[in-house]
Amino acid sequence: MPHTSSSLTPGQPLTPAVFHILLALADGDKHGYAIMKDVENQTAGRLKLG
Repeated sequence: MPHTSSSLTPGQPLTPAVFHILLALADGDKHGYAIMKDVENQTAGRLKLG
């Protein structure tokens, strides 16, 4: 999905969800459910995706 200029601004901080998704992907390729579970585990259940 293409990003519009209003959705990304250079220098803008990452949202907590995006930050944790990137952390989950740092270990290697994953798909939706595995990313969701990793984020939930990283945040001790405080952040749930989906």
